[in-house]
Formats: sequence, structure tokens, C-alpha cells
Amino acid sequence: MPPVIERAHEDLAHGELWRARERLEGYVGSVGYHRQVIDLLGEVCWRMGDVPAAGRYWFFALADSDERRIAIETFVRQCKGDPLQVLAGLPRRLRNSRWHKYPVEVQQRLGRLTQPGLERAPRKPANRERRPTSRPRSKAADGIAFVIVIGVALFFLYCFSLGLAELMRDVDPAKRASRHHAVSDLALSARAWWSSRDEATPFLRREPSITFAM
Repeated sequence: MPPVIERAHEDLAHGELWRARERLEGYVGSVGYHRQVIDLLGEVCWRMGDVPAAGRYWFFALADSDERRIAIETFVRQCKGDPLQVLAGLPRRLRNSRWHKYPVEVQQRLGRLTQPGLERAPRKPANRERRPTSRPRSKAADGIAFVIVIGVALFFLYCFSLGLAELMRDVDPAKRASRHHAVSDLALSARAWWSSRDEATPFLRREPSITFAM
């Protein structure tokens, strides 16, 4: 007998059903099948009021009592009687183990789930009708959108051409030299005007005379 069974009985003696269940489920998930562990685990789940879980584990035990038969039937009914759902709902470690080590009754029970031609529970047909997510666009709307796009493209092309022409004009050395000469002539004219203004008003440049009283 595995030591986990003794520890589970100690937990049950202290009224800790949940701890005993955790111990036994951990053993089944890591080690696998053991008849006494499966029997005790189903009993613990039954005492906790989790009847489908008890049937889930007692599915691998002999249905030699009313409690076990009721629990197994409840588990199968919870899976809607679908053999594939029943098989998927069983503990993976027990489901994937070799079945020859199980009792003959359990082997037959598992064999009925995997027999070909089993009728599955009817399912509702999927509603594949899809509503249109957006209204269909008309040809007039497409034409207006095309005209707007072309207009915007021409506008940006025109602005680009103006900027390029202005840049080329600044780069032209002849035009740059002409602007430089024009600025120089303007500066010389301003200087000549200022000189003529000084000659016309000499009193503005006269130094003041200072006399001291003796």
C-alpha cells in the first residue's frame, strides 16, 4: 500500500477532506493508477459532495455499489453522453496509461468509448450567416474619391515645382552677381548722399568754443 494512503487517512481523521484529496490527486497525476488510491479518492470526492469528480475517478474502479454507479452516471451525464467528451474528461494520466492493468470491467467501459460508429450527442448547427460589416460603395463615390486624390497630388506637385524654381534662381551665379552689384550701388548712393549733406550743413561739424571769464 502506498504511503500516501496512510497520510490521506490521517487527514480524514482530522476532518481535512480537501488535504486528503490533494494528496491523492497528486499521486494519480504523477504516479498513475493504483486501485486503492482510486477507490479512496472517489470516496473522498463523494464525501465532499463533488459527485461528478467521484465518478471521474470511479470510472476506473469496479461499480460494485450504488454510490459508484450513481457517480459514474452523473459524470457521463455531465459530459452530455458524448463518448469523446467523456474520454477527454478522464484524468490524462489514467486515460493514456495501458489499459491491460485495469480490471476487465474498466477495460470494457473504456472500450465502449473508443468503438467506431458511436453516436455523438447532437449539436446545434452553426449559424454561418454573416451580416455585412459595411455598406457597398457606389461608383459615384469611387469617382469623387479618385478626383480628390488627383487634385491633392497636382497641388503638391505645383508647390514642389515653385519651390524648385526658387531654389534654382538662388543658385544661378549671374543673378546672384547682379543682386550683389545692385546692393553695392545702393550703398554707394547712400554714402554720397550723406557726404553731400555734411557739406551743405558745415555748422553741424563746428567745434564749440569755450571761453573762461577772467
